[in-house]
Amino acid sequence: MQSNFFVLSLLLLSLSLAFPPQHLAEVARKTSIADSIHLYRNYFFAKDKNRNNISDTLELSLSNTKKSFVDILLATTRRTLRRVEVILKKLKASKIEVFPHINMIHTVIRRTKLIQALNILAHKVWIEENIKVFPTANKAVFSLPSLFPYDHINIRYNGSRALTVGIIDTGICVNNPWLADKVVYFNDVTGELRAPGDWIGHGTMIASIIAARRISLETPQILVHWGKIGLSEQYPISILVRETQKIGFRVDTRNPDGTILLRIIHENMSAYEVKCDTFPFWYNITLSKGYIKVYIRAENVSTDFPYILHILFSKSEAYWSGIAPNVKLAVWKVFREAEYETDVAKILRAIDDLLGVYKQLNLTILNLSISTDKESALLSVAVDQLVQRGILVVVAAGNDYMKHGAEKQNQIKSPGSAKYAITVAALNEMHGLAIYSSRGGIYGEYLEYIKPDISAFGGGLIYGSWIMAVDSDDSDFIFNDVFRNDFSLGVGTSFASAYVSGILALIVSKIFEAKGWDWSLEQALYIKAILLGSAFETALIGTHETSFRGIQRLPPPLSHGEKDYDEGFGEIFPLEAFRIATQQGITVDTEIEINLNSDYPVFGLVLRSDSLIRISVKMNRVDVADLVIYDLASTDGSPLRYWSTSSSNSKIFLSSGNMLVVIKLYRSGEVHVELTIRILAGRESIVAITIGMATIVWILVAYLLYLIAKRIVRLIKGR
Repeated sequence: MQSNFFVLSLLLLSLSLAFPPQHLAEVARKTSIADSIHLYRNYFFAKDKNRNNISDTLELSLSNTKKSFVDILLATTRRTLRRVEVILKKLKASKIEVFPHINMIHTVIRRTKLIQALNILAHKVWIEENIKVFPTANKAVFSLPSLFPYDHINIRYNGSRALTVGIIDTGICVNNPWLADKVVYFNDVTGELRAPGDWIGHGTMIASIIAARRISLETPQILVHWGKIGLSEQYPISILVRETQKIGFRVDTRNPDGTILLRIIHENMSAYEVKCDTFPFWYNITLSKGYIKVYIRAENVSTDFPYILHILFSKSEAYWSGIAPNVKLAVWKVFREAEYETDVAKILRAIDDLLGVYKQLNLTILNLSISTDKESALLSVAVDQLVQRGILVVVAAGNDYMKHGAEKQNQIKSPGSAKYAITVAALNEMHGLAIYSSRGGIYGEYLEYIKPDISAFGGGLIYGSWIMAVDSDDSDFIFNDVFRNDFSLGVGTSFASAYVSGILALIVSKIFEAKGWDWSLEQALYIKAILLGSAFETALIGTHETSFRGIQRLPPPLSHGEKDYDEGFGEIFPLEAFRIATQQGITVDTEIEINLNSDYPVFGLVLRSDSLIRISVKMNRVDVADLVIYDLASTDGSPLRYWSTSSSNSKIFLSSGNMLVVIKLYRSGEVHVELTIRILAGRESIVAITIGMATIVWILVAYLLYLIAKRIVRLIKGR
């Protein structure tokens, strides 16, 4: 038994010398100081097949278009940035816009000059198309209330007033009590506004989920939903009616000759249908407690036309609040008035400006509820540069599953495909995967990684309700704002990412108040690893959306603590992520007993030790929960699963510095767990013992070789 221990010690020492505790963090650090021109290679080297530093998608676009001018983005090094700008001016490129903080340039150039530019700029730049960017919420459907994201967090903390969360989106409306005086920095990179505003409403919703003040609702809620109907098919709006009450529906349209059918179906299967042919149209009905779905469609029309729906409750909720109501907001508006698309150049302009003010604002988190329809290497590189400076970037995974189906992987595009970003998939209210949430896959050319990272509530199309947030009072789509201080609700990974940003705001606030923030890649990736490692899998717990309008989707696989392509590491569990991230971790022998159930599905702790450790776990039920040991040091912030078990078991291993030991429920029910952690020997003792044993082994080997050589000499002399 003792000899086995020494052999194990020797093996572990060899591994520790090959992979020392800070090895992976050092890899990440070296990556963080790489120039932009080299960073892109890990993303899309395979998409530059002729190795000319111009993206294949741009080359394809050039061959398929007759446009005289090309809208492009370039990345280079800090040393050659100005030289490239001079070359572009000589080539008579127009609208040259330099982003010095991220070493990128946006310009428009003649197609005939592009080949000439490539010959001059060869090996100095990377060039790609300035592609379109969209919010990751369904633009045709905004509505209705659920307090679900806030009901179960149970973190009795509101965040730090000194901390700022950044938002790059459609803007923000502050003409309401929830967001008034919350914005400490605003920049409209489109040039439309000097003061905060939001004509689309998406950014206001995101901001309110993250940081709206906690305010009691003295009057009943008014909810708004707008979009286009006609030839386009609408998703059913899902509402949770919390108690029996009279509800009013107000329908208006810009097409007075159109006819709109409003259909309301209660979960008790009662149905109500009304034809709206004069506008604005009012319809009042008393509905009992439960979920209702609202369907809107048009009759006898040849084209789509805009409409707006208001829903007026007669009984009020107690209050409404964002997740981190004390934190401040910095907002960059990148969308024009009523346009539901923008481009990468405007996002890069906002990021470049952000990097000039982030420390001044104490901006530690950035929410990007946006997505492209193609890959942008430069947008991903820019996101990585933010994280390298210690800013946690939370990005929506996108809502493209129903467009691509089960056959296509890597549906997540930029910036959700960025290595260091925290990419968020969407769940419904029943802890099930939302059918619209984009499916990920393996990304990266050299250092591969998986997306998405984690999942959170974003509203369901089939089960549960949609997510509620503050509506912009600047306008409602192309309609004037009729009711002030109303609410809007949407469905999409946009809102799931805002939810995660709010939780991170609480975590970082606590750390910031206790010991400050060191603005490093290592700290950002450490917090990301805690967040991901403390998530739980929904494969056997959630009610998943597997079929909708002919689209099929399998539930996420049960991965026993590893990341999958659908929900990442699983559903965020805010309370435990907050507790683990804001505590010191353990360095001594520990014994813990805990019950896990649906209300508290995760328990974890950080083991801070370089010692030889034995972990023992006893569970009163098997195949209900996983004990997982993670190494928190990785190149992208995803914790590395070292070992897992679903039953009573034990493991001896050499800890690598920061290890996350976490128990996760993966099946409905309750399990009693006894966890014991024993430190068997320190790394120094193991090294000394191993060196001693190695010395003895080498002496024995040398002595054996001496005996063999002596015998050979005798045999030779005997001849």
